[in-house]
Amino acid sequence: MSSTSSLLVVGPFPPPVHGFAVITEAQANEIQSFQRVERFDVSSNASNRITRHLAQIWKCLLGVRAIASFGARGGRHMSLGANSRLGLVYTLLHVLTARMFGIKTRLHHHSYAYINTRSSLMALVCSCGGGGTEHVFLAKSMERSFRDRYPVEYVSHVLSNAPFVPPRQRENLLKSSDLTVGLLSNLSPEKGLLDFLETAHLVKQAGMPVKMRLAGPAPNPVDAQAISEAVEAGVVEWMGPLYGEDKYRFFDAIDLFLFPTRYQHEAQPTVIYEAFASGVPVVAFDRGAVREQVGDCLAVVDVDESFSAKALDVIRRQLGLSLEDRNALSDRARLIHLSESREALRKLRSLYML
Repeated sequence: MSSTSSLLVVGPFPPPVHGFAVITEAQANEIQSFQRVERFDVSSNASNRITRHLAQIWKCLLGVRAIASFGARGGRHMSLGANSRLGLVYTLLHVLTARMFGIKTRLHHHSYAYINTRSSLMALVCSCGGGGTEHVFLAKSMERSFRDRYPVEYVSHVLSNAPFVPPRQRENLLKSSDLTVGLLSNLSPEKGLLDFLETAHLVKQAGMPVKMRLAGPAPNPVDAQAISEAVEAGVVEWMGPLYGEDKYRFFDAIDLFLFPTRYQHEAQPTVIYEAFASGVPVVAFDRGAVREQVGDCLAVVDVDESFSAKALDVIRRQLGLSLEDRNALSDRARLIHLSESREALRKLRSLYML
C-alpha cells in the first residue's frame, strides 16, 4: 500500500498511561480526523527494569524498520516524539533513518531534561536531522530556552497541549464565600505533596473557611502515611486515585488548584489545562513552561521561594473577593484554555494537512 499521503506517528501510546503517551495518542487521534495516519508505538509494558530496557531497545529497532518501510512505500512525513536522557539514542536512530529515506520529520518536545542541562545526544539529533527535521515546542518560552542550548539552524513551531484536554462547563456559578483548594497528581514530594500539606496546616492554623482536598495515588508508604496523618488531623480530605469523569468532578468541585511541582523536567503539565478547562485558577511553581502557561491566572511561585507562604497569601486574597470577581476569574481560566486550544488546533492542521 502506498504511504505517499499518510503521516507516520512514532512515539509512546498507552498503555502504560503517562503524560507523554496520552498526549501522543490524543494528537494522533486529532490528526486522524483530517489526515490518514499510521502509528508506531515505542512504549514498553514490562515492569522489570532490565526487561523494560531490553524491550525498549527492541522497540527502537522495530521503529527503525517501520520508518524504513514507510519511506520505501513513498511516505514522506513523520511526527516523532523526542525521548530524554539515554532515550535520545532511540530518537537519534529514528531521525537518521527518516533522513536516509527522505522523510520530513517534525520532532515534538515534551521534556526539559535536555533544556535544563545541555545534552550531547540532543545536539547530535539537531545536527544529524538537517533541514529535514523541524522542531515542535509546547510554548514560546520552551522554544527560546531550547535555542539558547542548541543554536543551530532549524525550523521550529509552537503547539501547546491545550487542545488535548476537553473543555468543560460548570453547571452552577460559585455561590459560597468558602473556598475548596485542591491538588490532583501522583502524590509525592516531587509533585508537591509536602508543599500542599504544609499549606493545608497553615490554613487550619489561620482558621480560614477553606477545604483542602487531595486526589491521586500515593504509591510510597511514607507519603501515604503523611497524608493519612493529615486526614486524621482534619487538615485535608483525600479522594484517592480518580479517573475519567471522577477526575473531572474533582476539578468541578474546587475553586483553586495548587500545583507545587518540584519535578525538574516538568514541561507543560496537562493537569493545569484540566483545571483551566473547569474554570479553576492555578497557583504553581515555576518549572518548565509553567510560567507562560499559567500567565495571570493566577500566580507562579519562584522555586527558591516558600510555596506555602505564597499560596496562603493567594488563598487569603481569594477569600476577600466578591463572588462576582471569583466567577470572573473562573471565566478567565476557561477562556485561556479555549483560546489556546483553538490556536493549537489551527497550528496542528497547518502542520499536518498533507
